[in-house]
Amino acid sequence: LLIFLFLEVPLLWAGMKDFVKLEVPQSQGKIIYLSKVKRTYFEAMDACKAEDLVLVALDNYQEGEKITTTGCQKISHDKDMKSESVWIGVYRYMGGSNFRSLDGYTLPKFIRWNEGEPNNHETEKCVSIQCNKGTWFTQLCDKQFYFACQIPTGYSKYNCSKNSTIEGSPKKKKKEDKANQ
Repeated sequence: LLIFLFLEVPLLWAGMKDFVKLEVPQSQGKIIYLSKVKRTYFEAMDACKAEDLVLVALDNYQEGEKITTTGCQKISHDKDMKSESVWIGVYRYMGGSNFRSLDGYTLPKFIRWNEGEPNNHETEKCVSIQCNKGTWFTQLCDKQFYFACQIPTGYSKYNCSKNSTIEGSPKKKKKEDKANQ
């Protein structure tokens, strides 16, 4: 059991040093944090959550472009990123072709499926954006891809501090409130 726990910890929490910060001025100052490491969909969710973030909900074309152009280049480590994908906050809900963003909307505000997607492979419940196309694909959730996070809706400050916590995040705010009591 102890060995199992030791192996799982590094997989789940990447830490902010393992993210690239991407600013999207066209989206009211939204900032996306793109991982430099690969995780499964649920490990990616946990890594975002460990920093009080959530998998990104793309609101427009510019946000997807920021991930697939600037972001994929920054994390490429001089390797070919054409076939790489990035997990985003969309999943197949209750089977069929019903997809939902993780922030609770029935459908994401912005959708850019690749031709032939979403397909009818109901085992492919998670969604990624491909670096070379910028289009969305359904995927098996246990595949390992890079992932993109954002501060949950309702928090307005998006700057990383020196100690790897996000300014304005729920975690940082709780610490500040506790210190002020």
